[in-house]
Amino acid sequence: MVHRAIHISSSFTIMHKEFDFIRDIAKRNGYPKNFVECQIRHTLNRYIEKQNIVNKDIKINQLKQQQDNNETHTDRIVINVPYVGKATQQFSKEINKLAKKVKPTTQVITVSRPPLALSCKTCSAKYIGKTVRQVCRRLKEHGAPTNITTMEPSESDTSDDEEINPETTITSAIQRHITSTNHKMDWNNWSILDRDNHPYRLLVKESLAINENSPSLNRTTRSIPLVVYPEGSKKRTTHNKIVS
Repeated sequence: MVHRAIHISSSFTIMHKEFDFIRDIAKRNGYPKNFVECQIRHTLNRYIEKQNIVNKDIKINQLKQQQDNNETHTDRIVINVPYVGKATQQFSKEINKLAKKVKPTTQVITVSRPPLALSCKTCSAKYIGKTVRQVCRRLKEHGAPTNITTMEPSESDTSDDEEINPETTITSAIQRHITSTNHKMDWNNWSILDRDNHPYRLLVKESLAINENSPSLNRTTRSIPLVVYPEGSKKRTTHNKIVS
């Protein structure tokens, strides 16, 4: 009855009246007053705690969705054109052709699943790692500034932006290097080594890149065993057949 009273009540005033009705029914049936009050209190507390958890999860999801929308926000222009027959159809085709020509290219930093390389400005330390998330998110997890550039880095970019993301915890090799040595990472000149949407091939490419460059900040020498060519590819030797 307490569950029913809670779920059918649209306000606390109505809920209070329902509880009074339950108290009256319980009293007529000989239930102790303390027992009835205890049941109402415990049931109501459990309901409120559950609602608080649900509301908290909703707020977290809304904040995540808002952050994703802010990162991927693009301005859109909508034009209403009256339909006047064939002229409108031709105009629509011309607009579509024009839109394809001026459509912006995909920003490299929003691409996911690339092996990427990052170097230290102060020393020769280097890090190579793959990511299944967008590059911008992965760099921020490593401690990149929150206002890191959203375009592909260039060698001519020499901006010095060293405001470390305060939300980053010291869990990555890059962040540990920054904290222990007080060095500065070259956040504006990271590079994408390769791309692959297949998880296993991505691990292979990461392992090959680590094996070739031997980055000092990587704790592991490879992501997966390179079974086929563990020491790299070997040149095949040809044997000429001697005809007697």
